[in-house]
Amino acid sequence: MRINSVLSFLLALVLLCGCEEAKCPRCGQPMSDGKCGNCVVSTDSIGVDDILDDDEKARKESERILAHSLYVQGALLVDTSDGYVIRDEAIPFLLKSARMGCDSAQCLLGVTLLHLEEEHIDIDNAVYDSVICWLKMAAENGNVDALYYVGECYWYGLSSVDEDSEEAFKWYQKAALREDMKAQFALGRMYQSGDGVGKDEKEAVKWFRKSAEHGFDEAQCRLAMCYESGEGVEPDGTEAFKWYRKAAEQGIVSSQCKVARCYESGLWVEKNETEAFKWYRKAAEQYDSDAQCKVASCYLAGKWGAPKDTIEALKFLYRAARNNHADAIEKLVTCCVERENVVIDSSICSGLENSVKVSADSLNQLGVEYEGKGDFSNAYVYYKMAAEKGMPKSQNSLAQCYLRKRPVKEIYLQKAFIWLTSSANLGDVLGQYNLGLCYYFGTGTDVNYEKAVKWFEKSAEQGYVDAQYNIGVCYSKGQGVPSSCVEAYKWYKKAADGGHADAIRIVGMMKNNSCPLINF
Repeated sequence: MRINSVLSFLLALVLLCGCEEAKCPRCGQPMSDGKCGNCVVSTDSIGVDDILDDDEKARKESERILAHSLYVQGALLVDTSDGYVIRDEAIPFLLKSARMGCDSAQCLLGVTLLHLEEEHIDIDNAVYDSVICWLKMAAENGNVDALYYVGECYWYGLSSVDEDSEEAFKWYQKAALREDMKAQFALGRMYQSGDGVGKDEKEAVKWFRKSAEHGFDEAQCRLAMCYESGEGVEPDGTEAFKWYRKAAEQGIVSSQCKVARCYESGLWVEKNETEAFKWYRKAAEQYDSDAQCKVASCYLAGKWGAPKDTIEALKFLYRAARNNHADAIEKLVTCCVERENVVIDSSICSGLENSVKVSADSLNQLGVEYEGKGDFSNAYVYYKMAAEKGMPKSQNSLAQCYLRKRPVKEIYLQKAFIWLTSSANLGDVLGQYNLGLCYYFGTGTDVNYEKAVKWFEKSAEQGYVDAQYNIGVCYSKGQGVPSSCVEAYKWYKKAADGGHADAIRIVGMMKNNSCPLINF
């Protein structure tokens, strides 16, 4: 009885299933008479191989999606917006994706490893040597960026390949023909220089133009230069300015300066000093020292549409002075000297002091130049700034400025003595000699022949003939040392050998067994 019930249930179930409408195994849509109207195939024609092919396609698509997902995760950890910042976790994601065949990951992995090597970040040599392999793999998979970077490897001799300009040209050309603007620029550069391919200025202009029209800033600047110089194209100032302007708008500093000079002088465009200031300011903000000095001059004078603003001027002068820009240093020092009449933020003051310290040699040179022109007032200003920053030559020169002051005042003589003491202690040969004179004559201090001889000797040891002569005088007269014709002759002879005229005369007299008392 129980068996019959089970059989009845199974029979009913079979009949029920048979009555259910059949569905297509491919698309899942209802079928009629064993055929799917959607796929237009018969179930009789679907074999096991078809189903396996579909499974393989689904598996591959799943892998592709996973590989792309890993690439995206790795790419998000590589920040190229400001410099090139790579987080440690990026490499594993990119490596997994690259091994799964994602050409974008293969390319980014190669480029990232190249950057790590350029930044001298420790990476495994085997991994670095594989850079070219990953880039070539990506290139073979159709990645245009990879074509360009393989060219870069051959051009610069990166990864495990040697420099090979001809091989670089081949890869650049492949990328350029697929409209890669950086590769197009690289081809133009090679045609222009004749490196890796025959020199052809017209072909260079052709590729510069293609790259420039795609928006590549460096190509725009180079194309402008060609129009300016007439290299590979007829000279055309209007075209030159157009392309300089496009490059400037993208932040190329040299182009910004060129556009500014055009507006300043009226070259190729109507003269417009306000526009000139605007473009100089853009270049100055990107740390071009010439532009910074030019912008500072505008703020100091309140010209070209810039308000008169000493604080802004000082900021730009400070930046330029840090790069030892001579004009900026001169203007900066002038502002420093006059700053008691200027309200300056304390942080800027501190920066100015540091800037001047770095440029002490330049300040001293400015003092020398003004002294050579007979402008002792300005010479004093620059010598003082450099002297206060520890320049021994300037300290000696500043002391001479005090000694030249008229009428003579004791305070000037004392200041001269103080600066000469500092200069001498820092090893300046003239500072040592002049400090010896101060002690010998009692200038700014008491007469002290022993100290005079001490400083003459330090200067004489550095080969200064006037100091050697004076030591001879001291030995002749017994001033600060015991009187000794032998020692006197020795020092006179050194000075004479150095060309000192009085020493030569005295050596001749002493050879005749005469040891005269020499008046200073």
